[in-house]
Parts: sequence; structure tokens; C-alpha cells
Amino acid sequence: SRGGPLEALAAIVAEREGITLGTPNYVPGSENRVVALVQGHIDAAIIDLLNKNMIMEEHPDEFRVLDWVGPDEVVTDEALFARLDWLQENEDKVALLLEELLNSARDLCENPAMIAEEREKYNLLPDLPQELADGLADYYVEAIEAGVYSCDGGSEQAAKTDIAVLSQSGQLEGSPDELKVEDFWYFEPLEAAKEKLGTSGG
Repeated sequence: SRGGPLEALAAIVAEREGITLGTPNYVPGSENRVVALVQGHIDAAIIDLLNKNMIMEEHPDEFRVLDWVGPDEVVTDEALFARLDWLQENEDKVALLLEELLNSARDLCENPAMIAEEREKYNLLPDLPQELADGLADYYVEAIEAGVYSCDGGSEQAAKTDIAVLSQSGQLEGSPDELKVEDFWYFEPLEAAKEKLGTSGG
């Protein structure tokens, strides 16, 4: 999306690869970007891991996968947002939500294949194309190993990386050394949930 974290990361990768970017096309949906790539409407795109594996299997000689950003450049792509006053006024509800999310993250990291198992058990996403359904388990195994998903809900260090990368790409004004994490993120509920569940880490 325009001004989003993926745009910032694309700029970093392009600079590293010596690519001069033209006018970007904002094509919503990784699956739609795959279609546009295959049909030759766009020259390059950021697509998710599952679609990357599929397109490279079906078109191995037509595309090249560029090296992605390093661990110190990964930015938050999905996050929960709420007003600070609401979070503080609803501590019990927030705590319950975060504890369940952390439990789910922990279960997923311990057994990435559970996503495919739960989908089949509860008949989730019944219209998912079979070729994608068949790759779900392998996708989550690869994604967890690659650090695509946080196993602990995030950390202050991750937020500092967000600030550094977004500042570097010109999407955030100010020096990373001067910008304060607490001006953008509220960690008290997450840290409390981690402490209760015995979860720690970055």
C-alpha cells in the first residue's frame, strides 16, 4: 500500500540491487500481483511466501527471487491498533485478547503445520484452491523459520527497527536516535501478558 512498510522495504531492496524504480503500481492482493507478473503487466512485485513458491514452481525460468531484507530491516506488516484511553480503560479485555494471541503464536511456532490441520478440522476457507491448501503446512514451516511471524507478539527492539527502516526510507520524519518508541507503541499490556504466560524474547 502507498506509504506502507512494504513500500519502504521495496525501496531498500531496489537500492541494494541497483534497481531504479519507476512509477509504482499499487496492486492490492498478492494473488493479483502474481497474475499481473505472469501476464507481463508488471515487471516486479512483492508477493507472499505461498504465492512465491507457487509461481517459481510453475514458472521457474521466467522469474528471479531477490534477496529480502535482513533481520535488522524487517518491519511490522500487521499490527493491532487501538486508542490509548480505550486500552487503559479495558485492561481485562485487552489482557485476555493478548494472552490468547500469544498462546496461538506459541502453538503455531511449536507446530507450524497446525494451520493446515485446523483448517481441515474446522472446514475453514473451503474455497481455497487445492494447490494452495496443499502448500499450507510447508508454507508455515518455512515462514516460521524465516521469521515472518513473531512467536512472542513483538518487542521494543522490533519497534525500534520499524522506526529506523521507515526513517531510512523517508516515510518517517526525524532521526531514529531521536524518535522514541513510546511515542508510537504502548507495550505495557503485551509485557504483562508475556510475564503471565512466561513468554519472553524479542
